[in-house]
Amino acid sequence: MVTYKNVEFLLEGGIARITLNRPPLNVINIEMMREIAGCLNSLEGRHDVKVIVFAAAGKAFSAGVDISEHMGDTAVTMLTEFHDIFRKLIALGIPTVALVRG
Repeated sequence: MVTYKNVEFLLEGGIARITLNRPPLNVINIEMMREIAGCLNSLEGRHDVKVIVFAAAGKAFSAGVDISEHMGDTAVTMLTEFHDIFRKLIALGIPTVALVRG
């Protein structure tokens, strides 16, 4: 299994668990989005996966996107990577749940 810097990925018992792990607030940057996309890519063609669970380490699920990457030269890349995640989720057709505290 691939090891990621900003997310943890566990596939067990028909559950794919993607945990945001970029403390303290799990701010989503382009690198994290690419890692999430990598997790989702690994689920293509897997009929044993019944649900995808998004969770987060730390005190916050996510404080949103990294504003510094949402401007200037990286804005288009960030939006493309962000939309790619949702296109992948739709294409997979696997129910998806977010575990958010509070």
